Amino acid sequence: MVVSNAVVGVWALAAHRDERFRSRWLWWSTAAAQLTVFVQVVLGVIVIQGRTEEDFGFHVLYGFSAGFAVAIIYSYRLQIAQYRYLLY
Repeated sequence: MVVSNAVVGVWALAAHRDERFRSRWLWWSTAAAQLTVFVQVVLGVIVIQGRTEEDFGFHVLYGFSAGFAVAIIYSYRLQIAQYRYLLY
């Protein structure tokens, strides 16, 4: 998840500076990378189901925070369209 989002993030920064990097594949790659966040959240929920240890608290916090961040970024995409490459 981290690597895919980092690669797409660097690509989006390059696209902000240079139009040659702007393509439809950037957005498909961004969607795929951000879907990995939700895959990780679902897998994390499956792994910790039925466990009673308290060791998972910060994992749950960061997992759901990442999921909410993706949703918030998606919801603001139209309001800050001129900065869309910097947003992602």
